[in-house]
Amino acid sequence: MCSSEQPRLHTSDAIVLKDHSLGPKSLEIIHNIICERVIIVEQQYFHTVSQGGPLSIDYSITKLLNFVVELGGSDLFLAAGKTPFMRLHGELRPLKSNPITEKELLQFLADHLPEQLLQQGRNTGDMDAGITLENGRRFRINFARQQGLYSIVARPLPFGHFNFEDLGLPTILRDWSEHRSGIVLVTGATGSGKSTTLAAIVHYINQMRRAHIITIEDPIEFVHSDIRSVVTQREVGNDTKSFSEALRRVLRQS
Repeated sequence: MCSSEQPRLHTSDAIVLKDHSLGPKSLEIIHNIICERVIIVEQQYFHTVSQGGPLSIDYSITKLLNFVVELGGSDLFLAAGKTPFMRLHGELRPLKSNPITEKELLQFLADHLPEQLLQQGRNTGDMDAGITLENGRRFRINFARQQGLYSIVARPLPFGHFNFEDLGLPTILRDWSEHRSGIVLVTGATGSGKSTTLAAIVHYINQMRRAHIITIEDPIEFVHSDIRSVVTQREVGNDTKSFSEALRRVLRQS
């Protein structure tokens, strides 16, 4: 194991060895390399209590979002006047960055969201949205007020297409995707994969049928390109007033 002062290793940091003939010395060298890699990541990105004192690094919100992707984090927590935190391997870790200002938060949102959606968030104190960075990376964000100040929780969305096999989803989803009528409810706890499952269903239909696929989302998370089908994705609050209004109109659009 790494020393007590070193961070714990996680599954994503492990090396899978197919050659079991490696001796103890070789394994010790590999282990040390892993520990050293984790320490470098810790020192470069994360702030520890032992460091103390104010931080002098000002990272942009875009840079912090890219850190989450690079390190394999699941969420970025930003609150005006507070140090940014990242959820990595299920644990919240403070990033080595100065606190984000409210002006920075609002400017970032203004640069990536329609004015109507941003105003809605300001009026109600809550808003869900999907944003795309210049490098093509997409994030689902929740914008909220807390103690009179604004905060953001951002989660990176996977790239690429979504196949049932790659996601380990049951084959019955393929049968459901081939139905021409009916209602399929996809339910589950937060983070259980509902959005990804729905994206896989849409992608399968898009590959297999010549159809017009219409989605009503709040917010749009996974963006689909046309393959064999035409895909229309409507976002509540941006493209349509409400789910009920969009559903009422969908029959004339299909």
